[in-house]
Amino acid sequence: MIQEEVISNTPTDEIAEIINKKTPETLRKHITELMTKSVACFAYGRPHALPCCYYDVSQGKNEKGEYPLIREVNMISNTRLYAQHQHVYHCLEEALQYGFTMTYSYIRDSHPQIWKDDQELETIVNSCLDYLDRDREIIHIDDVEFPMLCGDVFVQKQDCSTLDAEGKYMVYPLPNANEYSVDDFEFPDNLDCVLLLQSSAFLFLLKEIKFFEQCKKNGKPVCAISFANVLDENTQNFVKLVSKACEKKEIPIKILTDATSIAIHQFVLPLKHGFATGEGKRTEPICPSVKWIGLTKEETTKKISFMYRIAIPEAMKKSYFNVIDECTSLGEEKIANELREMMGSQYAMSLIQIVAMVPCDFYIQWEDIFSKREGY
Repeated sequence: MIQEEVISNTPTDEIAEIINKKTPETLRKHITELMTKSVACFAYGRPHALPCCYYDVSQGKNEKGEYPLIREVNMISNTRLYAQHQHVYHCLEEALQYGFTMTYSYIRDSHPQIWKDDQELETIVNSCLDYLDRDREIIHIDDVEFPMLCGDVFVQKQDCSTLDAEGKYMVYPLPNANEYSVDDFEFPDNLDCVLLLQSSAFLFLLKEIKFFEQCKKNGKPVCAISFANVLDENTQNFVKLVSKACEKKEIPIKILTDATSIAIHQFVLPLKHGFATGEGKRTEPICPSVKWIGLTKEETTKKISFMYRIAIPEAMKKSYFNVIDECTSLGEEKIANELREMMGSQYAMSLIQIVAMVPCDFYIQWEDIFSKREGY
């Protein structure tokens, strides 16, 4: 007999957070049938970093008051399997309930530490689809992200700060910009900023940790727009409208991207200065008032960030020099200096990493650092 116990005293314990979500008993039985043994007990702390243990309670406790240890491993597969099914199930239920497209990237990136590879992810997704008795086309699982909108804003009188069944802000696909005008956007008088985000997976992470609720509770609501890792034509036009609407009310617009030269080149510079045409000219700026607030060298060099920094590959360093030159030619010397500092630290970092690893810390970082940054 295996002792079954889950210790989840810390909010940074990712698997415990997933397992403790409300789940129908039928799904729990379905998952249990897939496991060779009962779920394991894992120690206080992050399960990917600390050992997980099987205990045999049939022998009774020893002189130390502990059950005999059967075996001890890192990231016990059975516990992870349970968490994987729980997480995928809730993602699919959310997609069904609110009718949006669920992507593999969102399922993977919202809890990256529980997945070994994409094949494992696909297997678990198919298992949950079987349980839900749903066809893949009905769920609309897609590995393509879509630009999204979330937060405190009214679009054509529709309040986007509606909460879902879990008390979290709803996330909406970005509407067709051609159907709107500048006057269709209304913002709360105390709106802190419009926040532009590099990826929709990151926006969903903010939704999961109730970032928008915390901002509103503290009297500084935020509206966010995500780019889905690309600035397509509709996103550009929509952001232009929002930019003009914000200009009327003097609402600041800020952008958060990965701490890489590629993010600066693909998002920050086109927004502020337009796309390079290749003839020494640039197109019309999309959002000239936007301020880039990170991720900067400050995040990549923090001790707390050590676990989720990644070394800059040699092949990528050339692009840093190219973008530094581009920033310098556009008068963005402060951004150029940030990139130089990143190269000096030899590390880069992604938005997904900074939130997914320590989700409870991000709002504190937003309050203490990002929201107070003047930006570049």
